[in-house]
Amino acid sequence: MAVPARQSKRRPYGTILFLTLLAAGLIWVLLPLSRGEPLPGPLAALERFLPRQAFASEGSEQGTSAPEEGRVRVFVSGRSIAAYNKIVRDDLWNPTKNTWAYSDLDESLVESSGVIVNVQDIVGRVLAHDKSPGYVFTEKDFLPEGTRPGLSAGVPAGKRALRIEVDKVHGIVGLQPGDRFDMVAAISLDGKPTAQPAFSGLYSAVMGRQAELDNYRRAKVKVLVQNGIVVTPLQTRQVPTTSSSLTQGTRVRTIPVQEMVVALAPEEVAPFMEALSIEAEITCLARSGRPDDLMDSVTPSSDPTPSLWSFSSGSAGDPNGMKVIESIQDGERTLIPVPGAPLAEGPR
Repeated sequence: MAVPARQSKRRPYGTILFLTLLAAGLIWVLLPLSRGEPLPGPLAALERFLPRQAFASEGSEQGTSAPEEGRVRVFVSGRSIAAYNKIVRDDLWNPTKNTWAYSDLDESLVESSGVIVNVQDIVGRVLAHDKSPGYVFTEKDFLPEGTRPGLSAGVPAGKRALRIEVDKVHGIVGLQPGDRFDMVAAISLDGKPTAQPAFSGLYSAVMGRQAELDNYRRAKVKVLVQNGIVVTPLQTRQVPTTSSSLTQGTRVRTIPVQEMVVALAPEEVAPFMEALSIEAEITCLARSGRPDDLMDSVTPSSDPTPSLWSFSSGSAGDPNGMKVIESIQDGERTLIPVPGAPLAEGPR
């Protein structure tokens, strides 16, 4: 007698597991959007295909209420936005109320103050200064269209940004972004005669007297920067350093360094770096922040040393003043000072 085969009872564990994972994945995607939060990193690219408005709560003020008659609804900042950053959609979202950040203003106020109403004129622009939550946007809040976001956005056209340590420049602490300043460098002299190359010729004695006269000065002061601009405020950055020892080997640690980013004219960068390299005493002079201050005013250098070249066409530093001719005879090099010829007017 044949024994019938035993039928196996297969349970749909695989299908149940698949449906569970699918549901969890949908919750993982839709829950952040319903709360006004950005998608997780791997799915952030889907945000442009899933507009936030579609997942806003039905009870949100943006979707149920309308502005009163005579008032205009405008976007405001939904969170703190740092200067030189590009405005993105999430900067206009209020995560507390789970709705867009907006404010209803009188039409007359919007027209008189220049408040930006269209969101297309806000998103994608670069901020000129820090923005706190709850404030409207005007054209003064933004840098010119086409400005690249980041540190370079705060550098005025034609200038160069330089990051300096504040402990190397006196008087720079307390300046804010947009403040203007001058910088001067002072080098103390010991009063001893400075070694000079050997001169020959008719004016060699006068050249030596001029060198001695220069050494009577106790210090030299030179203006390095005129009308510089602060780009970023005082910031503390952790700089990594390494140290070695026989017992612990090489160790890496960080030390805090206070820095500030400033904008200088291109021709001022090299003199400023030269002053830093010789450890000159550099002082920052804050300019007036009042609107009636003269923009073209300059800080003069110290009075130059009196020149003995009264018979020449200019001072010792003048291109038309004293010239030096190098002479090499029989392998011996000598310098011969001679007065320079005055430049004739008109084309040469």
